[in-house]
Amino acid sequence: MKPNSFEINWHFREGPRVPAAVVASGEAAKELARKLLASDHTKWASWKGVATSDAIVLLGEAESLPWVDGVAYLGSDERAPHLLLPTNREPNVPVDLLQQALIERSPFPPPLALIETRNTVVSLSQARELSRDVLKSWLLETT
Repeated sequence: MKPNSFEINWHFREGPRVPAAVVASGEAAKELARKLLASDHTKWASWKGVATSDAIVLLGEAESLPWVDGVAYLGSDERAPHLLLPTNREPNVPVDLLQQALIERSPFPPPLALIETRNTVVSLSQARELSRDVLKSWLLETT
């Protein structure tokens, strides 16, 4: 384990969190980008997004969030309001303490999204309305 890092073990939640975001990385992120570009542009007003070099986090109402194979859904927890966590998984540490530790260690401002499958934290502070041009550009850069 690296200095200033910690291990989180996950287990399945009894009841899922309400989805507030969908996250995709790698090939699933490219597929999600293609699906978004092909979708009805009027749906875009209800979404905000942020992207890294190989991942997309799309924020929106649960029923509006799209699906492609390989995505994960994130939801909030009243004990950690500045952190989005997997909807169907629970960490082995209290979520309020996890949120505090991630905020203290992150060089990026909250809110944060924890991508369990990649052991990555993404800041959502720069989430913006979707732009067809920006999404096309991101897709070209990742291909």
